[in-house]
Amino acid sequence: MSGLSRCLTISLVIAFCGLAFTDQIFYISSGKVYTVNLANKIPEVLIEPPADQKIISILVLPTSKSLVYSLGAKTKGKSASSIWMKNLSENASRELLKTDFSGIKLCDLSLDEKRILFQAQAADSFTVGYLNLQSGKLLQLQSAYSPRFLTNTKILVLAEPSRPGFCYHILGCWDVVKEKLDTLAYTPETCNRVLGISSSRNLLALVRSDAGTQMNEYIDIVDPSGQIAIPQAARSSGLIRILGGPTFSPGNKQLAWVAEHWLMVTDLQTRETKRIVERLMTDDFAWSPYGGEILIAFSPPENPKKCSTCPPNLMKYRPGLFTVNQAGDAFERVALMWGAVKQIFWVR
Repeated sequence: MSGLSRCLTISLVIAFCGLAFTDQIFYISSGKVYTVNLANKIPEVLIEPPADQKIISILVLPTSKSLVYSLGAKTKGKSASSIWMKNLSENASRELLKTDFSGIKLCDLSLDEKRILFQAQAADSFTVGYLNLQSGKLLQLQSAYSPRFLTNTKILVLAEPSRPGFCYHILGCWDVVKEKLDTLAYTPETCNRVLGISSSRNLLALVRSDAGTQMNEYIDIVDPSGQIAIPQAARSSGLIRILGGPTFSPGNKQLAWVAEHWLMVTDLQTRETKRIVERLMTDDFAWSPYGGEILIAFSPPENPKKCSTCPPNLMKYRPGLFTVNQAGDAFERVALMWGAVKQIFWVR
């Protein structure tokens, strides 16, 4: 190999490593927002709210290098929530919206990073909100749940609840320009509970169950018109609910989801499901931007026999954030963390 070739090879390796080391992890713990740079794996507090408030949820805007977060009161019974935005290169945050909702969960970010979707609870019903981050325009759709952007102005939602938060019979498309909700699929005998969407916006994952028993949950893969592409791609059993996900992998070949405290991965071609790891600290997780690993909050047991999927060398670790490969046999600790962790993001 010539000297020039060696220099080019070394430069490419350094460039690749530099890109990898710029990856950032964001998550919520103890009512605060933390960030971890994968170069040093040291958690740092990014946002610490006032003492009487807590962070409810976050959305990371990777292109514009910003973070949107919702705040809620720590005192139960108080109905006051707000949405804020922080530029990651600055210390200050600005308030985008103040509401009377008891809690706001941020759900999705538009492809152009100029709009967000959230769901909020008031009394016994849920409302979906659409907020333009630049103009401040707010639109609301009542008795709706689990919103996801199909395009910048068309929103997929679950509607017509028979049990708010648990059972919806309509998969609909909300056109925010026309302010009109169109029904894509109406299933009176089926409960739709959670909606996931692929990064390419061409596949949906619907958590469903029988409307009568609301047991034996399963995941249908559906196209944006509401037609089933892969029926019952994955299943739970009995009263065990699908609590986390379903989330498509980069490339849309796998689907990750959480049942009880188990992380499951389903191959959408073979429809085979594998239990990757158990003893999760939270129902939230994040795929690696490269698709090979999943980031989880994990709590190793004191007795290794209580964790059938845990590699023996993992028992020496304390609770924290870990990456695990799709085979479930390679773990790496990203950060030590004792408190409950939720809404994990892995950003390239």
